[in-house]
Amino acid sequence: MGIASVTTIILVGAFVCVLSLTLQSHSSGWYILAVYYRSSAPFTGRTWHFRAASFRTFYPYWQTLTIGANHSGLYLAQLWPWRLTHPPLLVPWGDITFEARRWFEIGTRSLLLGREHPVRLTISRRIIAEMQGYKHEVFASA
Repeated sequence: MGIASVTTIILVGAFVCVLSLTLQSHSSGWYILAVYYRSSAPFTGRTWHFRAASFRTFYPYWQTLTIGANHSGLYLAQLWPWRLTHPPLLVPWGDITFEARRWFEIGTRSLLLGREHPVRLTISRRIIAEMQGYKHEVFASA
């Protein structure tokens, strides 16, 4: 295999990866949230690294998320390869509501992020319990 073939394979592979990440960002709702809640400042507050969550029920992010909380809001960030198409988010507490409990939620709770186009985020009840000190009114019903 020549150098041109290897280069072509690498370029096609990179294109497919970026396309896949872009499609995941759009279909999961991360892109819509990034339009309103993109965060470029370094986050200060409590963080949970390598956590799993699900967006819109059908788009799981397994152990790739950093979830954070402070008095400003809920912070979500991806590991490096996903950050190309998933910028860090800081969603204010006022734009977060709990979704009504669903019968199949065992050990998790669903939050609706955003006002205009809410996106469902399902995360561990344990993380929600630890976040209670940051926004008592929002988490009182958890």
